[in-house]
Amino acid sequence: EYHASIPHLLDESSSHNNKGTALANLERYEEAIAAYDAALQLQPDYPNALYNKGTALADLERYEEAIAAFEAALKLQPDDPDSYFHLARCYALLGKTQIALHNLEHLFQLDPEAGRVDVRESSDFDSLRSNARFQELMQAN
Repeated sequence: EYHASIPHLLDESSSHNNKGTALANLERYEEAIAAYDAALQLQPDYPNALYNKGTALADLERYEEAIAAFEAALKLQPDDPDSYFHLARCYALLGKTQIALHNLEHLFQLDPEAGRVDVRESSDFDSLRSNARFQELMQAN
């Protein structure tokens, strides 16, 4: 009986995650976070829900909480470049330059081209642009 309920829980958690994404697309971030939390209550090791919760928290400028969500997602999916991008972004916005650069290094190891394009296009990294290490990372192949 227990095993029979597992697919149902996965479908239900996926449903909550999808609802959260729809709400986030409408910029209803608090409601989106509640939907992601509902997904995570059913399936605590759901990396997409953790990642999505992180982006919603970052959109609300709740960077410390967003960082926790991205770090939890990375524990489950350590090769996700998007989580590293958003971690670096949150740390840059908090003025934590060294740890932002460290996360950019991971991003560029995983996705050198698209990662650099995304960083170039995001004003969230403006505080790092004059940093020599940042410039070096942006030029590396």
